[in-house]
Amino acid sequence: MTLRTLPTIAGLLGLLACTAACQDVATRAADPEDPCAWDDPPLPAEMPPSLPQGQEGPLADALPGAWQHTFIDKGGRGYEALGDTIDIRFVFPDGERFVYCQHITGPGPVKIGPATRAAPLRLEGAQIVLPRAPGYTALAWSKDVMLWRNNRRPSETYLLQRR
Repeated sequence: MTLRTLPTIAGLLGLLACTAACQDVATRAADPEDPCAWDDPPLPAEMPPSLPQGQEGPLADALPGAWQHTFIDKGGRGYEALGDTIDIRFVFPDGERFVYCQHITGPGPVKIGPATRAAPLRLEGAQIVLPRAPGYTALAWSKDVMLWRNNRRPSETYLLQRR
């Protein structure tokens, strides 16, 4: 992570605190008290066997579940692992709510979390619209891998893998 990504993280941390309204995630039952499943270790920083080239079904059908941000491409330079000190998870209990989970440790100047924030979301085509944040654009997806553009920094593409 670089200092350039801090404004995005700070904006997402400004979202509403998660409450017991968080319900089951499509791929596993989420604990309303811990929708981020912090007891589960982060996914290993391994590139998936293939990246999605298109859109496998409607985004509203693909999105529900728990996803982990594992790699980032900054300006087309190729995907880089976030590293083992950055654990960022996105949980979509349904098509109306978003839970942002972040835990940053390690020797760097920024340490966060584990922090959990929730907010309503709205889908507009491939746009994931969030309150008080620029949101994301889903570029391509399969049932287990998604590529998102960070709308705050359009040159950044996030690679997410289903948890």
